[in-house]
Amino acid sequence: MKNQPIYDGIVKAWQRLVNWGALAPATVLGLLLVQTQAQGQAPKEPQGFIMVKEYHGIGGVDINLLLDNPKYPGAPDWQGVASYFEWPQSGDIEIPPPGNVMDNYGWVMEGYVFPPETGDYIFSAATDDHHQLWLSTDDDPANAIQITQETGWQPVRNYQPISDEATSDPVFLEEGQAYYIKLITKEGGGGDNAAVAWSLPSDDGFEVGVGAEPISGEYLASMFLIPASVAISPTGFQITIMGSVDSVTAKLNGEVVDVSLETGDEESTATYSPGGVFAAGSEVTVEATIKWEGESVVVSGNAVMPSFGLFAASYRIDEEDVDKETPGWLINTTQISTGQGVGSLHGNSWANAEKQIRGEYIDPNTEEPYMNEADYDSFEGWSYYYMLSDVVNFDQDANGVGNFVDDWEIPGIPGWGDSTDGIASEFMTILYLEKGAYHFGVNSDDGFDASTGPNFGDLLSPSLGRFDGGRGAADTTFRVVVEADGYYPLRVSWWEGGGGANCEVFSIVDGEKILIGDPDNEDAIQCYAVGGVPIEESTTDRPSTGRAYVSDISPSEGDKMEKSPVVEVKIVNGSVTSVNKDSIKLIVDGEAVDAKVSESDGVVKVTHDLVGIAGGVHTASVAYTESNGIERFTEWSFNLPKVYTPAGDPPTEPMGLVAVREYHGIGGNTLAPLFASDKFPDSPDFEGLATYFEWPNSGDIEVPPAADVRNNYGWSMMGYVYPP
Repeated sequence: MKNQPIYDGIVKAWQRLVNWGALAPATVLGLLLVQTQAQGQAPKEPQGFIMVKEYHGIGGVDINLLLDNPKYPGAPDWQGVASYFEWPQSGDIEIPPPGNVMDNYGWVMEGYVFPPETGDYIFSAATDDHHQLWLSTDDDPANAIQITQETGWQPVRNYQPISDEATSDPVFLEEGQAYYIKLITKEGGGGDNAAVAWSLPSDDGFEVGVGAEPISGEYLASMFLIPASVAISPTGFQITIMGSVDSVTAKLNGEVVDVSLETGDEESTATYSPGGVFAAGSEVTVEATIKWEGESVVVSGNAVMPSFGLFAASYRIDEEDVDKETPGWLINTTQISTGQGVGSLHGNSWANAEKQIRGEYIDPNTEEPYMNEADYDSFEGWSYYYMLSDVVNFDQDANGVGNFVDDWEIPGIPGWGDSTDGIASEFMTILYLEKGAYHFGVNSDDGFDASTGPNFGDLLSPSLGRFDGGRGAADTTFRVVVEADGYYPLRVSWWEGGGGANCEVFSIVDGEKILIGDPDNEDAIQCYAVGGVPIEESTTDRPSTGRAYVSDISPSEGDKMEKSPVVEVKIVNGSVTSVNKDSIKLIVDGEAVDAKVSESDGVVKVTHDLVGIAGGVHTASVAYTESNGIERFTEWSFNLPKVYTPAGDPPTEPMGLVAVREYHGIGGNTLAPLFASDKFPDSPDFEGLATYFEWPNSGDIEVPPAADVRNNYGWSMMGYVYPP
């Protein structure tokens, strides 16, 4: 690299990279940013800057508090460059810096100094608080010796006379040679500053004067031969090099890959994108050889991919199937509450909220499905009432709860029972997303689940983010990766049990939360409402992308009342794709099983009887190919409670007993909280027997029990009955 004006640009580019977070090992919007620099022989000439590393959160003023900290030297909290030998600095060598920037940290300035003359130099350092200044006899750090220190403190650029510990004895240096130099500074509280200045041989031994400018960047170089960083994300990697280069060759996990190189005077980048994404949990290693003006250097980086939600390319919707004339969201609110004599059935459980949305709760009084109180036109059975909205920013009172204060009332709430409780809703849209990493968030009271898949009704669509439970208005944020540019379904189910109710769906861009679909924000993700259902009228229709999808699984994930060891999967053929029945494979606990496949009215049913299977947790998966050639594989777990597995054959005659199990510490007066408890049904707090079918009981069937034995618990009674 040449010593030319582009170094001003290099410093600026470094500062940009630092501001982006790219020079500290971190996760930023899903990117794993791996700090790498190429260190080799000392530069042949000054570069115009010196490396700076900061170590935060370390109290005290003693240098050893920094040197003994686990962060030192290889894990700084911040790293960048300084264009002259002072830190913190104003950015202009003629303007002294502020005197108090940060407390409880330390920093290191490290690189090479190139003397402009041959002869004796006097170095002086003014720091607040302690420092050590090390200078080598050549460019080798191993030959460095300490030439100054500060055991008290000095104000900004307040250099001391030769007799002081902070000013060196004369040091002989040769013009144009590179000498390794390193300043270590420790700050406790109050002021923080560090500047290194020198007097030249032509100054005839005069010491550095108070207020003198620090050593200029025209005499400094970085510790590293070329500043470069490797940023690895699930969608590929990027090598950023400060300055112009001739070529970059790269290896991914030991194999040569083609990179796209863009080079400029201030900054060059080499990027690589795989056909898909790097799997979560996989280790990715990158090694690159950078060449410029006859020089070459190798940089490398590695990272383990974090967990992330995936918008798989196979979920994309064809652009011609997207209604771009209707931006926004399709809103479906359902409610079962006081209008039908209950407060809330779903108990703030994701599985139960989905059950409510599907209309599967049965009214024990009518033995028919409950009605949807959010559908003012409902009069019999379960129904839906769809509405449209630009964004999801709802609160039951529209009173500015959450991150976005201009709330809208929840569509359909209060329902015809005049309640604001017992809500289970779904918000559906088609997002346009480019390949890359994104940061999404939901603010909710109570819980939510965000998912994507080939169709909104697909029970096995992967979850992107979820809060399964009850809470006041709070954020849950989650990272997602998009495998390829395109239009993707997004469904957010949201539920509320009692009390407050709100929901917001947003993305986070450069730290700013932006409602998805916000028409007034140019940085908002574009989204389009789902069609195919009537708007603002009662219906039993369900929205669809036209893709084949899994509509039902049994035993279902989270269902604790499942007693039948039969696995059943229902796949609904769509208007765009259908399932290839010959491609269907069913696997249970890692073993392929013989499955019966049948079809009726466009629904393909896959079943297998698990005769003799033990109680406990099991896994199942189904694989199939759609008519468009896209292969799908989905897996879920289910629990066959052990309490439903008989120890043997039923007794041939009555035994005079029935089993009782109690589950303590569970509030509420509906069954949903009991079913949602981790204790139910296999981990009761109490197990016993009753001599007649009543609990609690007095022990004498002729004597009624006490009216109030315990609060906040549930129980089950199980056994066999023998009709006389």
